[in-house]
Amino acid sequence: MSLQAELIVKIEQLPLHQQFLVRSLVDELARGRSKRQPVNPGNWFGALEHLQIEISENDIAQARHEMWDGFPREVGE
Repeated sequence: MSLQAELIVKIEQLPLHQQFLVRSLVDELARGRSKRQPVNPGNWFGALEHLQIEISENDIAQARHEMWDGFPREVGE
């Protein structure tokens, strides 16, 4: 069975809403605009690396301070 025939069989077995998703993905790929990166489902470390977000230890400490600032220090206050 050719790759195209195999894909057609698999797509025909999908629910209609998923067939529309497949069509959208194929359209994106045909336009060359797909920026989706394959994700290794067994390794989530670095899954958002492509966003190039840099968070320093100071940023984390400041966020923790802001989160816990109004939290009572002792039970019963």
